[in-house]
Amino acid sequence: MEYRVDITDSAHNELSDIVEYIAETLCAPTAAAHFAEAVEKCYDNLKTQPFMYNVSDMPELAAKGYRRAPVKNYLILYRVDELAGLVRIHRIFYGARNYIDLI
Repeated sequence: MEYRVDITDSAHNELSDIVEYIAETLCAPTAAAHFAEAVEKCYDNLKTQPFMYNVSDMPELAAKGYRRAPVKNYLILYRVDELAGLVRIHRIFYGARNYIDLI
């Protein structure tokens, strides 16, 4: 079964901000492109293997079904709706950030 990947506006905006930060602030456009490609590859993986990544290590989020996919130094926070065949990407953020406050 192939799942549909839905990206929330928050996650889409965060991805754009991260790519812009890497390209403009860090002056690393090639690294920004590689990061964007890695995120797209993660999305593709989630279409066929949505449970390949661990549940959140924060119990409050794990109880709500949130999973986290690491991409370079960042995390993609998502949930799987098996009945709907849907993976919803909720947030993308720097991995060292205390992300409980983001949800």
